Amino acid sequence: MASTDFGGGSLANSATAVLGQGIEPRWTMGSSWVASYFPPTHAHNSGGGFSTQHSIESQDSETKNPDRFSEFFGTEQLLSGVDLPGNAPVDTGVNGQVNLGQVSGDFLLNSWGQNRNLRRGETGGHFNQDFDHLGRRSGTDAPDRPLDPLTGAPQEEAAAIAPDLPRSVNVPRNGMQSSVKNAVTFGINDSEAAISAKNGPKVTIGTTTVYIGYRQVTSANKDPILVSFNNGVRRWVRTDYETTNDDGTGTGLAWDGSNLYAVFTSTGTQPGNGYSRFTGSGWLRGYTDGSPGGGGGSRVSILAKVDLATGNIQSATYLTARNDRRTVTVADDRTNSLTVKGLQFSGGTVIVQADSTYAPRRPDKTSMTQRVGGGALSANSSYNYEVVLAGNLGSALSTKAKDFV
Repeated sequence: MASTDFGGGSLANSATAVLGQGIEPRWTMGSSWVASYFPPTHAHNSGGGFSTQHSIESQDSETKNPDRFSEFFGTEQLLSGVDLPGNAPVDTGVNGQVNLGQVSGDFLLNSWGQNRNLRRGETGGHFNQDFDHLGRRSGTDAPDRPLDPLTGAPQEEAAAIAPDLPRSVNVPRNGMQSSVKNAVTFGINDSEAAISAKNGPKVTIGTTTVYIGYRQVTSANKDPILVSFNNGVRRWVRTDYETTNDDGTGTGLAWDGSNLYAVFTSTGTQPGNGYSRFTGSGWLRGYTDGSPGGGGGSRVSILAKVDLATGNIQSATYLTARNDRRTVTVADDRTNSLTVKGLQFSGGTVIVQADSTYAPRRPDKTSMTQRVGGGALSANSSYNYEVVLAGNLGSALSTKAKDFV
C-alpha cells in the first residue's frame, strides 16, 4: 500500500483497522505520527463512515479532524469488503484498495506495523497514557507491559513485539470439520442448549453452529431437520428436505473450509417432496439409480452440499450399494444399504467413508467383485468402503473397499 502524506506525517504501509465486538478500532501510523484509539461505539462499517469526533494527532499535538474516513484513503472499498461513503475523497495518492485487514464477525486481523510512538486514549487528544513501539508505557516508572494485540490493554506477561516487524493475530473462521453420529431428535422451536445437549452431529464455523437430526412426525415416520444458530440466536431451520412417508433422518455434517455438507438417510422413494428433487445432477440420481432390479427398502444415505446462509441444498447424490444376486443376468440387481461413517476433504474432493453391504459400487455404478483378503482398503480400517466424489457431488472419481476389487 502506498504511503499517504498528511500534514507532515505519513500512514505506514501496515495501517490497520480492527472492528468487532469489544474491539477498539486502531490506526497504526508511521514513525512521525501517533494514533488516537477510539471507543468502539464510534465505529461504523458497511458504508456508515466514521464520526467527525475522530481525530489523528501528530507528535506536536497538531490535530487532524477528518470529516469522513474516506478522506484519509481516497478509496471506495477496503479489501475487507467494508464500503466507504460515496462523498468525494481527498486525493491522497492511495491506490484503489487499502489493505486494512479482513473485518467480520468471524474473522479479525490486526497487523502491528512500524510504530516508534503509540498513544492510547480518547478522541480529540485526551490521552491517558503513552506507549512506545514495544508496548511499554513511557513517562512513568511502571514496569514494561506489552499490549494485548486484540484488546489494547497492557498484559501482565507477554512477549514483546519486535520493532519494525509486523505481527498478525487472527481468529480463523475456516477449518475442516466432520461430525457423523447416530441421529438425534429435536423440534423446530428447541433452544440451542437443548439441541446441543442431545450430543448429535454438529459443526461450528465462527459464531455459527449447525445441527442436524430428525423430527418424529408420526409414530411410524421421521423427517430430517437442519438448524443454524448464530451466537445462540436461531438463524434458520429447515424441515422441508424430505416430507414423504420415507423414514428420513440427518446423521452427519461436515465443513471443508468453504462449504457445508450434510448426510441424510432414506429407506426408499415415496410420493411427495423427497430427496430426489436435489439429486438430479448427482453421481447416483435416485434411490434405484444403478440398480436395474429397483429398490427393496434398504436404508441408504444421501450427501448434500448446503448453503450455510440459508440451508438451501445446492447439489446432492444418493449413496447406495448394489446387491448382485449372482444370477445369469444383472437385471435383478437391487439397491442395498450403505451407511456413511465419516467425511474428509482433499484437493476439492469429498472422501466418503462408509459401511457398505453387498456389494459396494465402482465409479461406474456397477458392483465390485468380492475377493476375500483383497481390496485396496486396509483390513484395519474402521469402515469397509470409500468413495471419492467431485466437490459438486456429480461424479465418483474412485472407490475402494475391503475384500472387494
